[in-house]
Amino acid sequence: MAEVLQLSRNTKVYIKDTQADAANSSNQLWELAVLDGYAFSQGTESVEITLSEATDSAGTSRRGSSKFNTALAPVEWSLTTYARPFRGNPTGAAGALNSGRWDGSAGANNSHATEEPLWAYFALGTGLNFTPGNTTANAAWAGAITTNTTSMLINLNSSNKSALRVFEMYFVLGAAGAGALSNYKLVDACVNAVTMDFDIEGIAQLQWSGYAKNIVSANITPVIANTITEALTSTNTLIRQRLSTLTCNTTNTGVMANFANNYALTLTGGSITFENNISYLTPEELAKVNIPLGHVTGARSISGTFKAYLNDDYSANSSGKLYRDLTAQTSVTTTIFQLGFSVGGANAPKIEFIMPTAALEIPQHSIDDVISVDFVFKALPTGLGTTDEATIKYTGPLVYA
Repeated sequence: MAEVLQLSRNTKVYIKDTQADAANSSNQLWELAVLDGYAFSQGTESVEITLSEATDSAGTSRRGSSKFNTALAPVEWSLTTYARPFRGNPTGAAGALNSGRWDGSAGANNSHATEEPLWAYFALGTGLNFTPGNTTANAAWAGAITTNTTSMLINLNSSNKSALRVFEMYFVLGAAGAGALSNYKLVDACVNAVTMDFDIEGIAQLQWSGYAKNIVSANITPVIANTITEALTSTNTLIRQRLSTLTCNTTNTGVMANFANNYALTLTGGSITFENNISYLTPEELAKVNIPLGHVTGARSISGTFKAYLNDDYSANSSGKLYRDLTAQTSVTTTIFQLGFSVGGANAPKIEFIMPTAALEIPQHSIDDVISVDFVFKALPTGLGTTDEATIKYTGPLVYA
């Protein structure tokens, strides 16, 4: 039999909407355009039994051991995508009718992103469904994402849940080549975290990671007749990070009265991370290998860093002025700023991360050829039970190509 070796560059990745509650499942399939470096794995948890005894009358001491597999660990997966906003082209049938598009022929050319399903699964609680587009209507999420002809907005309003919406993820090895296929299906997958690095020399990327219940391996590929693939190969939707801008404002009242209304900061680097802090529950019964029961969410966290050159022109409310103001206010325990990152600048394509109540820490100095200051921030909700710590806004070009 001929040897079959799989090359990572021939891999295609799909995700399928298969909510555990079948009534809320659309069975919609999306293809993701992923970068090199994807990973998925599932380990085994085990215990080792050893003896510890003194020497018997014959001078013997037993030193054996035994080992038991107790459980399968949750699957861990990670992948990277480009951030790719676009305005849909609803000409023809919708994706559910095998045209590969999001919206129906009679619908509007709403804004979407190729990685949109991952954002939805990051922010959607269990039981909230997706409605595919058809010949008379646009696709719609029951929470987390709203779209129109101008932009796509991602919010966290549906994320105060103890469990998130799950899906199936397929890594189809060999799908882009001429050899045999090897398909790995991740069952009941969920999105735990997403990070964007502000690499001003690069193209905007999102680093996704999460978990799944288990892996199923088979030499088959998922049925892809209704797969949404719109704008996957477009290039004018890619975002140049060097155009990115940052706004940093305050209310200039109350405890923030001694701060400026706004600060003029120019990004040189940084990152932002959204995290669900998911953990898994696994039974601990004897005489069997237990499998993960399901996930639960922890505290939602949105945090990051941004870097700027140290500019000591205080009259311009520069980075040096912000550093001085932060260090001077020793009686202010939480300094609240309105932060806005526009990745890609003022014009489409771009992504905006809007955090109306972000806490800033006193920055650290980075001593390089040009001295910089590194700021650490954390987006906070207005209350412990609210979900308004951040909004993500995608704006794509009028026509993708």
